[in-house]
Amino acid sequence: MTADAKRPQFTAKQLEEVRRLQSLYPDKRGALLPVLHLAQDTFGYVSLEVEVYVAGLFGLTPAHVHEVVTFYTMFFQQPKG
Repeated sequence: MTADAKRPQFTAKQLEEVRRLQSLYPDKRGALLPVLHLAQDTFGYVSLEVEVYVAGLFGLTPAHVHEVVTFYTMFFQQPKG
C-alpha cells in the first residue's frame, strides 16, 4: 500500500495479476472474487477505500463491490486483532 493509507494501490506485478485474472473470464467481473482475495491478502482487510479502488479496476460502482464483500463471510472489513 502507498504511504497514504487512504489510497490503497497494488504494485505493478499485482496489477499484472489482476489483468491476467480478468482475461480468464468472458466478463472480467468474473475475476472479482480472486481480486478481492488478493486485496485482502495485500492490505489485511477490505476497507471501503479498497472497495473503491477495486471497483475502479473493474469499472464497477463501489456499491456493487461492497455488496459482494458483505455477502461473503471470508472478507474482513476491519483489521483483525
